[in-house]
Amino acid sequence: MLRTLFVALSALAVLSGCQQPSPRTVSVETQTWNSRSGAVSQEGGASIDAVEGSNVTLPSNVGHLTITVSAVRDDAVTLEFNQPMARGHHDEEQAADKPSTSFDLAPGDELRLSTVTLDAGSDVTLRLDD
Repeated sequence: MLRTLFVALSALAVLSGCQQPSPRTVSVETQTWNSRSGAVSQEGGASIDAVEGSNVTLPSNVGHLTITVSAVRDDAVTLEFNQPMARGHHDEEQAADKPSTSFDLAPGDELRLSTVTLDAGSDVTLRLDD
């Protein structure tokens, strides 16, 4: 009887250890803009599993934009971009910090970025689910 209980508990421990929690998701919304024509178009969006190495490539009017999850921690994920980005959208006052290709995003926060261009570019809004 004790042996059966031990085998059952061992099997339960193994099975529960095999179940991986679902990864958090980073949602991405993009919008292109052109300051010469005043045109703004909604490009759409995508989602990325918050797993190291996951990435998405999105169209942009300044070339493609690739976003890669480079690190995952309990309190944030680090996202790497293939081109420098500035904090804030093109029609907002942008942060004084230098453009970067790496940004941290915490669960529940929103990160608003824009390509570093003057005449046309893309705005990106990212959110990490809780």
